[in-house]
Order: sequence, then structure tokens, then C-alpha cells
Amino acid sequence: MADQITKTLIILDALRSTADVEGETRREHDARVKARIYELTAKLSGENNPLVAAADSLENCDVFTAVVGLVKKEKTSTRGLVYLIQQPGEWTQHALLEQVHKGFLADRKGFTFPEGTEVIRTDRTDTPEGMIVAKQASALVGHKVIVFKAHEALKNDANRKVKILRHLVDLGDTGEFRKD
Repeated sequence: MADQITKTLIILDALRSTADVEGETRREHDARVKARIYELTAKLSGENNPLVAAADSLENCDVFTAVVGLVKKEKTSTRGLVYLIQQPGEWTQHALLEQVHKGFLADRKGFTFPEGTEVIRTDRTDTPEGMIVAKQASALVGHKVIVFKAHEALKNDANRKVKILRHLVDLGDTGEFRKD
């Protein structure tokens, strides 16, 4: 059951989004508002609701700031590989590509990332969610961002976790990072 604040927000949204119709009685209008309340409440409740799960997933993320340095598509999974850097003045896209991306692809398990660099995968880009985050990251190369990083267990090995980029908040272009 939703808390009182959530209920109030649902009612306010239903009232706002249900326009008056000329010739309609107050009772007819209220019935359409109620229908909208039912619709919104249903969207925010129920087991395995993907919308509720999305909201909940950010609560469990690691949150930090970094600069988006490079975004590449992972050929084997179609995921976006988002390279994040802490010191943008020390890197260029070319250096990240040559020193970090190629090294990571050559030896994923043995590769040691240079201090202040990290790669996080998006969801698969053949899903709308993965494509949205990958496009957003690509548009933010050179920008400082707030990163929301989730840790998810692999489907075939619950003991191994992978880092998934859930969301980015743009804090603006750093002006320090050379995009080559």
C-alpha cells in the first residue's frame, strides 16, 4: 500500500491530467479522475513491477563523480563500455583508447586499470534502457557527471557481480579533457 504522500501525488497528478470536457457532469469528470487514479496506482504497485524496481535500483547504487572519457560498444554483448576518469587533464580520448580500452579488451581478467580510471558497462544496447544510457554517456564525453553504478549478480554465476551503469547526471563540460 502506498504511503500518504504517494497517494496525494497520485491524486494531484490524476486531477492535473484529467481535463474538463464540455457538457460533462461533475460526477462523470470525477469518474474519469478515479479511473486515472486506478491506472497510476496500478503502475506503482504490484509484484515485479519494472517501474518500481527502477526507482528502487538507484537506492542501492554506488554514487560518485567522474568525467566521461570514452564510450565504446562491446562487440560480444552490444553493451556500452563507459570509461570514467578522475583526472581529465591527464587523459585524451586517444590515450584512453590505446592504453586502457585496448588493454582491457586484450586481457579482461588480468588487466589493471590505471589509477583514477574505471570502465562500467551499460545494459545491452539492443534494449531501450541500455541504448538510452549509452547514448547519454556518448553525448557527455568530456563532462563531469554524477555516476550511479549498480552491482548485479551474473545470471549464470550468482557469486560473481558485474558493474552496470544505471544513470548519469550531467554537471557540465570540464574544459580539461581533450577529445582528440
